Formats: sequence, C-alpha cells, structure tokens
Amino acid sequence: MATLSAAVAGVVVPLPALVADPLPLAQATRAATAVILPTPKGADWASLSLWLSALLHAHGDRLIRLKVVIRTPAGRLLIQTVRRTVQPPEILTEGTGTDDILAVICETPDAAALQASLARCLIRARA
Repeated sequence: MATLSAAVAGVVVPLPALVADPLPLAQATRAATAVILPTPKGADWASLSLWLSALLHAHGDRLIRLKVVIRTPAGRLLIQTVRRTVQPPEILTEGTGTDDILAVICETPDAAALQASLARCLIRARA
C-alpha cells in the first residue's frame, strides 16, 4: 500500500484518517466503460443539444462523464458533464489540437443504442 502525504505551500501537513471501506460494495464494483461516438459532421446544433439534454435527463444517474467538442455557428464548442451536472460551455480557439469528439463514460453503456438514438434525433431534425 502506498503512503499518502500532503503539503500546503511546501509545508507537510497531516492527512485525516481514511475510512477502510468508503464505498458500499455495490457501488465499488460497478464497471464503467468509455464509448466514443462518431461526431456528426454538419449536425444541427439545436438537435444535438436536445439529444444531449435527453441523454442527461434519462440516464444521468449512470452517466459518469460526457465530453463533446463540436463545431457550432459560434465556433468550436466544448461541453462537459459529470453525472447530470453540466459545466458552462466553452468556445475553443482554433488550433487547440482537439478534434471534434463525442465521448461518453458510463456504467453499462450500449454503444449501438447510443449511436442509434443520436442518429434518430438528427434524422428527425432534418425531416
């Protein structure tokens, strides 16, 4: 087991005692998997944001993290979430090196179902 230590402004400070088992067994054994979805090129931004909102609402309890970098009329937009909490969106500068991406980290993900759901949402928007 590794020794834990901490410092504040270069001065060693004591750490509080750690609880031996901080998570119930059911939570500690949940598996998480990352799913990278193909970024919908030329997707309607309103439709994509609606899909993201529906995903968070329906599956936010199983959604550990979501990261989206996509081109919008305002520029390249970064959206990040942790569970159902959405961080304020950021406009990225061009040339930051981050390609457009739609990444989902969740418990028991179904990549095919996520992709199909996204495709249905975007197809309906074009109709």
